[in-house]
Amino acid sequence: HSFPTRRSSDLRTICKKIDLPFYAYAFLSYNVKKIAWGHGIGRHTTPDIQHQLSNSIRAVATLIGDKPFLLGDEPCEEDAAIFGFFAQILWGLGSGSPYEEIVKEFPVIRKYGERMRAKFWQDWDECLAN
Repeated sequence: HSFPTRRSSDLRTICKKIDLPFYAYAFLSYNVKKIAWGHGIGRHTTPDIQHQLSNSIRAVATLIGDKPFLLGDEPCEEDAAIFGFFAQILWGLGSGSPYEEIVKEFPVIRKYGERMRAKFWQDWDECLAN
């Protein structure tokens, strides 16, 4: 089973930042690969994953269109789920992420994320600092 090295290096970086021992990293790395393979995403190449992600983001961007939220003027439960996904891409992965480039193709997604963050997470920076 091949697993893209980008994800392995990301996990290694995270483990170093939180001072995780090597054996814990090895355990996590093995399990992440196993879970990704079982889920199906680990069976694809990085370009295939990025293509699938781009198609999914395009679909959501089209659905949002010029509406403030996914289904209209007010947020719904689906907005919460979608926001979690986009927040990770927009602010959680850091600069240089290949997913950052995909989101740049769809400015409506960044605007949507910022709108959701402003409405529900006024203390965003404060929460991240703690």
